Amino acid sequence: MKYLSTIIIIVLFLSCAGYRTTKFTLDSVNLGDSIELVIKKYGNPFKTDIDTENEIEIKKIYYKEAVDVSSYTYMLTTILTFENSVLIDIEQKEKYLPGKYNIKAE
Repeated sequence: MKYLSTIIIIVLFLSCAGYRTTKFTLDSVNLGDSIELVIKKYGNPFKTDIDTENEIEIKKIYYKEAVDVSSYTYMLTTILTFENSVLIDIEQKEKYLPGKYNIKAE
């Protein structure tokens, strides 16, 4: 009986933990993907940065989305870095949005 109550308590705690799912975790994007494939899959980014280093073009494209984790909403920025149009890095940054914002995660 003691084990059963322990298992029930663990399940209850785990069910309260939030799991962040984004369009980038649901429809995986992979290193080595072309920029054309990523834009076709996710649409136009909200921002683009281009830099050239030793004749190598480095392009960063930025996507934003609202993400719900438990009862909190975050604005998630995903930064995809391409070297000569091939994906080499994926970075995500989040910003907590207090309750005063009316943004719904998809």
